Amino acid sequence: RVADLPAADAVLRAAGWSVAPAGDHFVVSGVDDPGRITYALAAAGHYLTELTPMAPDLESVFLTLTEGARP
Repeated sequence: RVADLPAADAVLRAAGWSVAPAGDHFVVSGVDDPGRITYALAAAGHYLTELTPMAPDLESVFLTLTEGARP
Protein backbone atom coordinates (compact mmCIF):
# COMPACT_ATOMS: atom_id res chain seq x y z
CA ARG A 1 0.00 0.00 0.00
CA VAL A 2 1.08 3.53 -0.74
CA ALA A 3 -0.67 6.91 -0.51
CA ASP A 4 -0.58 7.80 -4.23
CA LEU A 5 -1.49 4.60 -6.07
CA PRO A 6 -1.43 5.99 -9.63
CA ALA A 7 2.01 7.57 -9.20
CA ALA A 8 3.44 4.48 -7.51
CA ASP A 9 1.94 2.30 -10.24
CA ALA A 10 3.76 4.38 -12.87
CA VAL A 11 7.08 4.11 -11.00
CA LEU A 12 6.82 0.33 -10.66
CA ARG A 13 5.77 -0.19 -14.30
CA ALA A 14 8.69 1.99 -15.42
CA ALA A 15 10.95 -0.32 -13.39
CA GLY A 16 9.64 -3.21 -15.51
CA TRP A 17 7.33 -4.93 -13.04
CA SER A 18 3.79 -6.09 -13.68
CA VAL A 19 1.29 -4.16 -11.54
CA ALA A 20 -2.32 -5.25 -10.98
CA PRO A 21 -4.73 -2.86 -9.20
CA ALA A 22 -6.65 -4.49 -6.33
CA GLY A 23 -8.88 -1.92 -4.67
CA ASP A 24 -6.92 0.25 -2.23
CA HIS A 25 -3.63 -1.49 -3.05
CA PHE A 26 -1.97 -3.32 -5.91
CA VAL A 27 -0.13 -6.56 -6.53
CA VAL A 28 3.33 -6.42 -8.10
CA SER A 29 4.69 -9.44 -9.98
CA GLY A 30 8.14 -10.30 -11.24
CA VAL A 31 10.05 -9.01 -8.23
CA ASP A 32 12.86 -11.19 -6.94
CA ASP A 33 13.61 -8.98 -3.91
CA PRO A 34 10.82 -6.98 -2.19
CA GLY A 35 13.42 -4.45 -1.05
CA ARG A 36 13.70 -3.34 -4.66
CA ILE A 37 10.07 -2.16 -4.54
CA THR A 38 10.79 -0.11 -1.43
CA TYR A 39 13.92 1.39 -2.99
CA ALA A 40 12.27 2.24 -6.34
CA LEU A 41 9.32 3.94 -4.68
CA ALA A 42 11.39 5.84 -2.10
CA ALA A 43 13.75 7.06 -4.83
CA ALA A 44 10.69 8.60 -6.51
CA GLY A 45 9.39 10.12 -3.25
CA HIS A 46 6.72 7.51 -2.49
CA TYR A 47 6.73 5.63 0.79
CA LEU A 48 5.06 2.32 1.52
CA THR A 49 2.58 1.97 4.32
CA GLU A 50 2.42 -1.82 3.87
CA LEU A 51 4.34 -4.46 1.92
CA THR A 52 3.16 -8.05 2.12
CA PRO A 53 4.99 -10.81 0.24
CA MET A 54 2.61 -13.29 -1.36
CA ALA A 55 3.43 -16.92 -1.95
CA PRO A 56 1.24 -19.09 -4.13
CA ASP A 57 -0.85 -21.67 -2.31
CA LEU A 58 -1.24 -25.25 -3.50
CA GLU A 59 -4.60 -24.58 -5.17
CA SER A 60 -3.19 -21.66 -7.18
CA VAL A 61 -0.25 -23.74 -8.35
CA PHE A 62 -2.56 -26.59 -9.37
CA LEU A 63 -4.86 -24.26 -11.31
CA THR A 64 -1.92 -22.66 -13.10
CA LEU A 65 -0.45 -26.03 -14.04
CA THR A 66 -3.74 -27.46 -15.27
CA GLU A 67 -5.02 -24.34 -17.02
CA GLY A 68 -6.10 -25.25 -20.49
CA ALA A 69 -5.70 -28.99 -19.88
CA ARG A 70 -8.46 -31.12 -21.36
CA PRO A 71 -9.90 -34.15 -19.57
